[in-house]
Amino acid sequence: MNETIVVRVMHSDSAARRAYEAAVQAFQCEFPTFKVVSQIIDEPEFKEKFIGWLTCDVPDVASWFCGRNMLNLAASGHFEELTEVLDASGREKLKSFENLTSIDGKFYFLPTSYYSWSLLYRKDLFLRAGRLDCPINWNDLLNIGEKLRCFGISPLAIGLSEPWVAAALFEIINLRLNGLEFHQQLVSGTVGLNHFQVKNSFDHLKMLHRAGFFIDNAAHLNPMQTLDTFFQGQTAMYFGPTFAMAYCPQNLNEQIASTIFPVIDPRVPNAEIVPTDGYLIPALAKNKVGAKAFIKFFARPEIQREYNRIFSQFSPYDFPLGTCINQQNMNQLSSFFDRDASTHHVTEIFSYLTNIFTKSH
Repeated sequence: MNETIVVRVMHSDSAARRAYEAAVQAFQCEFPTFKVVSQIIDEPEFKEKFIGWLTCDVPDVASWFCGRNMLNLAASGHFEELTEVLDASGREKLKSFENLTSIDGKFYFLPTSYYSWSLLYRKDLFLRAGRLDCPINWNDLLNIGEKLRCFGISPLAIGLSEPWVAAALFEIINLRLNGLEFHQQLVSGTVGLNHFQVKNSFDHLKMLHRAGFFIDNAAHLNPMQTLDTFFQGQTAMYFGPTFAMAYCPQNLNEQIASTIFPVIDPRVPNAEIVPTDGYLIPALAKNKVGAKAFIKFFARPEIQREYNRIFSQFSPYDFPLGTCINQQNMNQLSSFFDRDASTHHVTEIFSYLTNIFTKSH
């Protein structure tokens, strides 16, 4: 038996790296006949080289994102099927992620961590503007924005120095207007940016811009600076990842609440952005026995919960914990535009968004 398991992992975050290393140590204690060789690589380099690693210098296990790109590679025969590695109980508990991890009932990806995007809002600033509750639909959002501006508060925090933040706002608007199936067609490139439904989504984003929803220097803010405008009370709402609250000053915790992004078309089921990470086995892996033992270990709920506890994310076994998602929409999950679209498509979207935000109101 080949005792070495080569695991290539994408971790730029120190907390995520600590979580991974703790889990590997637990695996080694339980399976001393295997030796895990971890190759931890920063996200930009990992993304750039991942496809090449499936045919050359192939690891036994690799971390990646679940979603359309992963499924396309699986359909092309690049990944080992994991259906039998996951027991029936595990597969049932991961059912909400089935459309992001499997093809025709066959699993090719083990999801281990997720977080969601939601609308955070400052209850104290809403109260100052005469509101006690969160916006529930588009008109409500516009009305709240107008009241906040009367008090000198920018309604929505956003920054464009890294355009993926604005891409997420575009994504949730497109999901609310056109639904998950259409959005997946856009992400895959089946539908182009000139489609009238996509133009409608851009028009809604322009509507927020024209209504003065964004702080004046939004085009120059990075994600942390954007979040700071929210914590400092310059902006009253922030559409972003749930882990943003880890940066919240302790004295503000009780003043911040979260909700789903408002409904735009009530006929369209609410789909939510839930980026999900995990592990897979390349089809050309040398040590598939060891790789499957590693995946099976990481598939245990107690291992995943401890792994996620260390870096403030959630195990897919506990979904929808940590989200504002209700039971009716648990299968309406979008991976994240920046992760799932082609590089060309992402660049094209970013160009559109930059044009919107660099124009005057």
